[in-house]
Amino acid sequence: MPRNTLMEGIARSNVSVVTAVHGIGGVGKSQLAAKYFNDHQHAFDFAVWVDMRERHGRTIFEMIATALDLPKDNSADLVEAARNHIKGGPDSWLLVFDNCDHPSHLDSLLPQSPNAKVIVTSRYRHWADYATSVAVDVFDHSTAVTYLCERAQQTPNREAGDLATGLGCLPLALSLAGSYCFKQQLNFRTYHQQLRAHVTAGLASSDAARTDQAVRGLWEQSLSAAVTADTSASALMEFLCVLDWTDIDRQWLSTHYRSPNLGVLFEYSLIELTQSQISVKHNLIADGVASNLTDRSALQEKLIEVFRGAITDTGPDLQTAETLAEPVRHLEHLTKNHPHLVTPRLIPILNQAVWQLQDQGTAKTEFADRVHQLSRTLNGPDHPDTLGAALRLSATYWSAGDYRRAVDIEQPTLANCERILGPDHPTTLMARNNLAASCARINRHDEALELGERAFADRKRVLGPDHPQTLNSRNNLANRYYAVGRYSDALDLDERSFTQRREVLGETHADTLMSRNNMAVSYAAVGRYEDALNLDEQTWVDTERVLGPNHPDTLTSRHNLAIRHASVGHYEQGAEYARSVLADRERVLGHDHPDALVTRNLIKAIEELLRRDTEASTPDKQPSTVPTSSSPAPYNVLQSFDRRLESLGLEDLV
Repeated sequence: MPRNTLMEGIARSNVSVVTAVHGIGGVGKSQLAAKYFNDHQHAFDFAVWVDMRERHGRTIFEMIATALDLPKDNSADLVEAARNHIKGGPDSWLLVFDNCDHPSHLDSLLPQSPNAKVIVTSRYRHWADYATSVAVDVFDHSTAVTYLCERAQQTPNREAGDLATGLGCLPLALSLAGSYCFKQQLNFRTYHQQLRAHVTAGLASSDAARTDQAVRGLWEQSLSAAVTADTSASALMEFLCVLDWTDIDRQWLSTHYRSPNLGVLFEYSLIELTQSQISVKHNLIADGVASNLTDRSALQEKLIEVFRGAITDTGPDLQTAETLAEPVRHLEHLTKNHPHLVTPRLIPILNQAVWQLQDQGTAKTEFADRVHQLSRTLNGPDHPDTLGAALRLSATYWSAGDYRRAVDIEQPTLANCERILGPDHPTTLMARNNLAASCARINRHDEALELGERAFADRKRVLGPDHPQTLNSRNNLANRYYAVGRYSDALDLDERSFTQRREVLGETHADTLMSRNNMAVSYAAVGRYEDALNLDEQTWVDTERVLGPNHPDTLTSRHNLAIRHASVGHYEQGAEYARSVLADRERVLGHDHPDALVTRNLIKAIEELLRRDTEASTPDKQPSTVPTSSSPAPYNVLQSFDRRLESLGLEDLV
């Protein structure tokens, strides 16, 4: 059936209908689904592509949760939330489940929403009871001959027809054969004669395993020829195949992989190229190459070289969420699908990637957990890299609002750091600093204050008074004072932290902006409401410009600005800011994140104050718009919603 007719078959299936695109490997099922996905995803509220070769339930729902903008956790609650959102929500969905072996593997993944369109690609043929089937067969003979001749740049003839038949009219086989004939300057008869009998027999077989093995013979022949033309082609191909091998950014690769000769791989139809992206031709090739490496140790060294350049050598001040996205997706794929290629020397780079994600406000808990487990396996539980990975993992839980789990990791890690590294090691100091911040979030304020005072004193003694980590601990100690009601002491430390950070780091450094945010909170606590409002307004503008509108610190700054407006009687404006923050926090952090809950409660408090203000208003008596430091409302009502920013200090581990 012509490909445009198949596309029409997919398009004709209305929403709420599952379309199963099935056929043998190499006929182009995923390519058809991908084209429909790319062409139509913008017509849906959510579009998600799930590779069922990684069909662990948690991984699937992590990917779906990404489209939902839920926090990327692995909890059963998240899975249930994702299911319920798809099934019961009003939003329209496009879901593609690629490489699904059997309908039973989908189970409750199939949405029961009238607004969902689901496409499944599969080698399994019997989908009639589950879906509208679109069978993707091999090319018809005429199309196969035309395609083969175009690849080989030869004129159609009888030999072309014989070869197309010998290749079973399989699109992938035709592509490989045509490109090989063109590069080797072979006519079709000679190439056909060179094909081993088991290859042609396999391509004519209905048995999937025999077909895959036959295709393997073709791409191995093409790769061997590419390596003969350029000896570096093997190493490059193996590198590409262990990455997340579709849509690799060409600029990123050329920046960090020295002189990659993509041309020879493209000419032999082993990869596809666009102006900006690279993709391995087919998963049969990618999986086959990755499972049969010629020089594993050389590949491991290349992985270290490339990702050191992309992660470590780039430096935290130059990284953004956008520049991190490409290397991190490949590191996630590598640690998930090829953990045997991870070496102890790669662990520090993985640790750095976890920290930089945290620093950019895009922490990934599952990735951090895999890195920690890999370090435990490769290095042992007491290795400094493993201790560092544990602290990074706890920080991702902290970012997700799971403070108790963060404490559960940080307490034994601090004890291990003191035992193994000593009480004054920078990693030990950081563990103590972070544990103090986590204890405070679960209302263990006395313990948090004791840890915070010791962390600041030790860092000041060991690292010096102007070290960025000493300033971090001073910032956090001010938070500890604020939490126990010592507002004047908190303000004193906040002002000193801000002054020193501005001198050492600069006016618009993220840590300086953090101190400015916290100083505004302390101003409000001691009754300096107008000073707090003016400071918060400028802090929010600067934080959004430096960190971006979706960074958690930016959202906290805007949340505090809502409080500040309400505290001086600007209830309507405060409520407006709070509602916008809630929408963004639910989108970025998740509906159930503690920070979203705080903003939700803030909105209720402001609305209640607005109601009281409206009821108290009379034509001859208007309410006071600016409270005094002794007034019981509104600030005493709003104060509990103020959010202070913590310095977790993960850079100590680098």
